Amino acid sequence: MSTDLFVYVSDGTPITHTALHGALRQARWHLLVVQGAKEVPPSDAPLRRGAIYDVYGAADPGVLAKVRATLGKPSEKSLERLYKSAGLNSVYLKVDEVEDPSEIGADDDLAEEAEAAKLSYYVNGHAGKLQYALWKALGALTGGLMGDPQEGTVTRGAKKTAKARKRTGR
Repeated sequence: MSTDLFVYVSDGTPITHTALHGALRQARWHLLVVQGAKEVPPSDAPLRRGAIYDVYGAADPGVLAKVRATLGKPSEKSLERLYKSAGLNSVYLKVDEVEDPSEIGADDDLAEEAEAAKLSYYVNGHAGKLQYALWKALGALTGGLMGDPQEGTVTRGAKKTAKARKRTGR
């Protein structure tokens, strides 16, 4: 079963690729971010609005080297083996404009923040460890509202520390 998680932010500027990689690296994940069949390396460029990214994660960077070797090749079976035996996880990540803030579903105490939301990070996966780590990292990096439609909850992301703001440039 697929699980949808969201982070909503009032700042309309997406986080950078470097910030995404750095936050997940602190959570002990190595990432491979792919758009289409091409790797998107860490950089100071922001994630693109409307883009859909495949985010692969593993504790062992060697696993990602194997995924990298399959990019652009029809190799479902080799990826399946990595999911089963090597601890590979993957999710879809989409950054997009918030079309209707009233659909966020925030309680009254967060309604004002929800109404100010301009950007959403949509994380779709199969409720794996990477999906929750990415969701929490996005909440911490942005200080945004974290939405879990399956649970019917909207909560505030963790406050950014001065160290985190310095590291991420936000």
